[in-house]
Amino acid sequence: MQIPDDILDIILRQMPPHMAYRGPLAAERPMELVGDGARQLTGYEPQQFTTPAPMPYGRLIHPDDQTQVWAELQTAVAQKRPFELLYRIRTAGNELKWVLERGCGLFDPDGRLLGIEGLISDMTEQVLAQQLLEQRVIDRTRKLSALYEVMAVAAAQDDLKSSLRQALSWVIKAVHGRSGIVQLLDSKDDQLHLAAYEGMSDDLAAQLDELSPQNGLWSEVVQGERPYTTGNSQTDLHTPSGLRQTDLRAYAGLPIYAHERLIGVLSIWRDIERNFSQSDVALMAAVAGQIGATIETARLRRENERLLLLDERNRLARELHDAVTQSLYSLTLFAAANERYAQADDLENVAQYSARISETAARSLKEMRLLLHNLRPSILQQTGLGGALQHRLDAVEKRAGIQARLLCDSQIALPPHVEETLYHIAEEALNNALKHAGATAVHVAVSQKQNHITLTVNDDGRGFDAANLPDEGGLGLFSMRERVDMLGGTLAIQSGPQGTTVTVECDLDTLIEATASQNLLDLVQE
Repeated sequence: MQIPDDILDIILRQMPPHMAYRGPLAAERPMELVGDGARQLTGYEPQQFTTPAPMPYGRLIHPDDQTQVWAELQTAVAQKRPFELLYRIRTAGNELKWVLERGCGLFDPDGRLLGIEGLISDMTEQVLAQQLLEQRVIDRTRKLSALYEVMAVAAAQDDLKSSLRQALSWVIKAVHGRSGIVQLLDSKDDQLHLAAYEGMSDDLAAQLDELSPQNGLWSEVVQGERPYTTGNSQTDLHTPSGLRQTDLRAYAGLPIYAHERLIGVLSIWRDIERNFSQSDVALMAAVAGQIGATIETARLRRENERLLLLDERNRLARELHDAVTQSLYSLTLFAAANERYAQADDLENVAQYSARISETAARSLKEMRLLLHNLRPSILQQTGLGGALQHRLDAVEKRAGIQARLLCDSQIALPPHVEETLYHIAEEALNNALKHAGATAVHVAVSQKQNHITLTVNDDGRGFDAANLPDEGGLGLFSMRERVDMLGGTLAIQSGPQGTTVTVECDLDTLIEATASQNLLDLVQE
């Protein structure tokens, strides 16, 4: 079927310019036959390439491509296979074009080379489009890598100032910036306080501290609660003098939120007057969100540590009052009574009160050993939950003559705050067995199945009736329940004449995070 001339013309117009040729194999690429497409492709007339050629086609090939093109062409012909070459040429109008040359060698029946023929097509648009796509992929990969690094920094439990500076460094590099700062908004004095900076001197950074969010570049971000960009930050009348004396020009400011509350501003500068792109702003907005999450996590972590420390101080104060103070008071009474009986030569009562003094002193020694163990620095960070529990059993129970056994999974892996909470629950149960139950043996077990954790503390001492305990629980049960609630777990207690078993179960996927308010600036200044 013959294609109509008008349809064929449309097809040919849509095809890239191309040039058919035939000629000998030579580095200068002389040609015997050249198609009319040479004019549109190269700007030269076809006869300018034919032998004797005033302009051999090989001279059009870019100097940086000539050696490789000639080597690949010779190799393909020597192997008697088709060739496909992508390279650059310089046209008669000095335009640089990318061309794709496809061809093959011509051989006689005896296998002798007669020449080569092929088709050279303009591929400039396709190559430039491919290069643009590759550059976009590189840029996107670079920005995603920066965001990943910022998230990794946020997940690390370093000090907050160090985390903020690392996040700044990554985002500045990702958007081709020069300098950056993080400022936190203090609601007390309505000022923006500098929390971290990168790419600028200490003197300049000091001028960017304690600024009003009502004026300057930052007012657009704080008052509008939206990103703000400008190609030249020097035109702002409220720009600090030190910033005016630098070569920093383009500016981007992003709001930082924590729980939908504006807490600060992320600012990035470039040393050129070129606005940040939409993709740049999107990346910086994601980083600003991650910075907000990092600050909030640090605040929650410190508040949780503060509450735990306060709880431990209160518990130790109660222990000192309820145990040691009362024992020492009893010792003074027994000693006074013993002195009176000794003066009256009542040896029977002297012996009786001496025994009571000895018994009370032994009990006080147990209490003091227990309190000293609690006051020592935690070894949880050094040895983990299993090591800390074993240390407790060796230092307290075994020295008190109680048989103690620990069974703990060797592969157990828990977050630090979970280990600490479970340790204190086990410690409370062991204290009850030591002080109230008169136990002669205790058994502690910790197991983990995937994300499900089970802690069991069992003793053979005198049990108690949980139904008749005071409302606040007694025996430290209220404290244990509070700690279990922090983990979002369950507490079960079985007690009777044969002993008591305390069982705690929790799931790492449903841990309950503590919430409390804390001044954000204090976190950065620590």
